[in-house]
Amino acid sequence: MTRQMLIKELLEDAKALSENEAFTVLAPYYDELMAEVPYSVWVDYIHRIARRLKFKFESVLDLACGTGNVAIEFARRGYRVVGVDKSEAMIKEALRKVEMQPWLNVEFYCQDVSELLLPFQFDLAVCLFDSLNYITEPNALKRAFKATLHALRAGGYFIFDMNSEYALRANLFTQDNLDTDARLKYFWVSAYDHERRLCKVDMYFQVQRDDGTFLRFKEVHYQRAYSIDEVVSYLTDAGFNCLYVFDAYTFNPPGRRSARIYYVAQRPDEDNK
Repeated sequence: MTRQMLIKELLEDAKALSENEAFTVLAPYYDELMAEVPYSVWVDYIHRIARRLKFKFESVLDLACGTGNVAIEFARRGYRVVGVDKSEAMIKEALRKVEMQPWLNVEFYCQDVSELLLPFQFDLAVCLFDSLNYITEPNALKRAFKATLHALRAGGYFIFDMNSEYALRANLFTQDNLDTDARLKYFWVSAYDHERRLCKVDMYFQVQRDDGTFLRFKEVHYQRAYSIDEVVSYLTDAGFNCLYVFDAYTFNPPGRRSARIYYVAQRPDEDNK
C-alpha cells in the first residue's frame, strides 16, 4: 500500500471513529511507539543537574509517569520511586511491567498531578516529556505546582521540561512513520491556535494484529504554550524558588529556537522561609 493510500484510509476510517482522549486507546501500544526514546539519557541528565546542585537524593516522584519508563529507570538505579498519572490505561501498563520486576522499589498510583495523595514526601520530583504542556488551563498548572511543593520535603527539588511556544508554533508534532516497516504506524497533524496558545494534534494510528488484521484509531491531544516568565511566576506563587532554566540537555539558557526547556526549582528549607 502506498503512503498516500494509507493516509487516505486512516483519514476515512477516523471519520467513523470517536475522537478518543489522549493516552487511552494508545496506552497498550505506547511503549512500541516510543521504542527509540532515550529514557536512560534523560535520567542521566537529571543526575548531571543534581551533581551541579550538589544534591543527593534517595526518593523520586515521577509526575505524569505514563507507562512508567522513567520511574522504572530511577528504580533500577536504586532509588525509592513513586509514579503517578491520571490515565488509568497508562498506569495499568506501568503496573504490568513492574509485576515482572518485583525487586524494583517502585509504586504507581492513578492520580491527577494537581490533586496528589501520596504515602510520604520526596527528595526529588520530576515531570518529563512535555507532560505539563497537557495542562491547558493556567490555574490547573498552578495547582499542580502547589501540589508538587507539598509532595516534596523541605529543600527538595522539582525538575521538569516543557515544550516552548516555538515548538508548538512550528508544528513539530506534524510527523509520521508511514515509510517504515513498523507494526504500529502513525500519522499526526498539528495546528496551533495563536490566540488561545493551544496546539491541537490529530493522531491517527494503525496497528497490525497478530492475525494480520488492522486496528485503526484516532486520539486528539492538546498542549498549551507557556512562556518562561509565566512558568517561573507560577512556581514562585506556589512557593518554589526557580533556580535555573536550561535549553534541554545542556546548561545553557534557552534560545529563541529552543524547542524543549528544563526548569529546576527548589522547595525552600523551612529555616530559610
